[in-house]
Amino acid sequence: MSVTAEAPPRRRPAGDTASARRLVDLVFRLRQKLPAHPAEFDEAKSQALEAVRNDKRRKALDEKTRTVRSSLAAGATLDSLAGPYGGLRDSGPMVRSSSFVPMIGFEPRVVAKAFATKQGQVSDTIQVTQGRVWLRVEERKSGDPATFAATSSSIEAEMVKKRYDTWLEEKKKTVKIEVLRPDLKGPRAVATLNP
Repeated sequence: MSVTAEAPPRRRPAGDTASARRLVDLVFRLRQKLPAHPAEFDEAKSQALEAVRNDKRRKALDEKTRTVRSSLAAGATLDSLAGPYGGLRDSGPMVRSSSFVPMIGFEPRVVAKAFATKQGQVSDTIQVTQGRVWLRVEERKSGDPATFAATSSSIEAEMVKKRYDTWLEEKKKTVKIEVLRPDLKGPRAVATLNP
């Protein structure tokens, strides 16, 4: 790394026409950073072993990814490639406004890629927190505003009733009910039929 710094102006002898400033180049070489305290052997050994394991996992994942990508490029179907890994998993219907994907988690890039991919096509490799993902869009359904307008009132009434029933059950558990009418305090007489 090279840094340029200005040296302070020096007094010049009378009649000296040279520049009053002089540039000085300073060269800094970074040395290896030493830890604040040296690691114990057991600590360093476990860190080194974990780094080797992670490197092996990453290399294996990279090799599997290369194999899948080259097979897809050669014309293999995603079904046949997914077989050794447990087969394809259906995410179910996805909504553009939600970034949650079942079995993957919150991955907004996967949802965006799903809506950008045409029906029947396979997406390119997508890196996610759990590994790598390929998508195939099986069908698209667009929302129909007329259907929603027709059913929205019944859906709203059903949701209000459900919330009211839940609220009522909670109140029954916490509120003491006292019967004030004397004819309702005792047990009711069972009606009998006389032939």
